[in-house]
Amino acid sequence: MIEKRKFLLFIFIFLLLVGVYAHFSEKKTAQNPPASHSIVFHAEELCSKYFPNETYPDKMNEIAGICPKYKNNHTAVVFCWIGCKLVKSGINAYECRGGKIYKLVVDTRNWTLISLTPSNWSEVIEVVYAECPKYIEGISENSQEESK
Repeated sequence: MIEKRKFLLFIFIFLLLVGVYAHFSEKKTAQNPPASHSIVFHAEELCSKYFPNETYPDKMNEIAGICPKYKNNHTAVVFCWIGCKLVKSGINAYECRGGKIYKLVVDTRNWTLISLTPSNWSEVIEVVYAECPKYIEGISENSQEESK
């Protein structure tokens, strides 16, 4: 009987230790900080820096588009969508509507603002979906040619 109690106590302590170990090892892997130097992080920081008072209870600020390499390797374009209203567009889907769009051209070496101008959806589509991919593809083609 004493042997059975010792065995059950051993099993209980073993399971307790395994549970505690799993709990602490899980927390260590889950606490990886977000990449603070990503283009999205800087885009959000820039939009909140230059448009800090544009958030109201029923309105919000969003990123309308990002071009990480615009014109050269040291400039990026961030389109800030300021004061848009979140509306329901499906069962569990929402989207922003209204508001204003601004184009911020920034120097990515030190994340300083080069220019800030009013913009529109036509320019967002033109830059992000037309100009930016061509330029990024051109950079990768040039770098491949240089490596040969």
